[in-house]
Amino acid sequence: MNNIDENDNIDKSIGIWIKIHRVQQNYTQKGLADQLELSAQQIQKYEQGLSKITVSLLKRLAIILDTSLENFLQPIEKTEQTLVSRRPARTKKTLESRQNIKNVPRISDIDMENTLIDAIRNIESYDVKMSIISMVTTIAESPAKAK
Repeated sequence: MNNIDENDNIDKSIGIWIKIHRVQQNYTQKGLADQLELSAQQIQKYEQGLSKITVSLLKRLAIILDTSLENFLQPIEKTEQTLVSRRPARTKKTLESRQNIKNVPRISDIDMENTLIDAIRNIESYDVKMSIISMVTTIAESPAKAK
């Protein structure tokens, strides 16, 4: 792998961690952007690894998101593209679990986000956690947003 590819992976890794910490602290992209005096589009570019972020801005993010600077620099072992391509096979069990989703009562957006975060925290496999994050990110950023 050449240096350009490595730098792209670092930017994507940092972006994923920015998004994880932003969601954990219940910030929208706009809310975080307002705190940093940036646009929501710029936050989105950082989260997608499309824009490089300065260390000073990363330090401000760490303070706002109540985390350490080092937490943004943890390695992401799999690239987002690899995670997206590893879709689980449909089994009777996954189809049954999808049916059970319909029986869940409606909850507020914040409660829903917190429920998702809590559920992900209970998953032991790092790869499974990253697959879920990648899947949710892909859905949220798709042109025909999920309804």
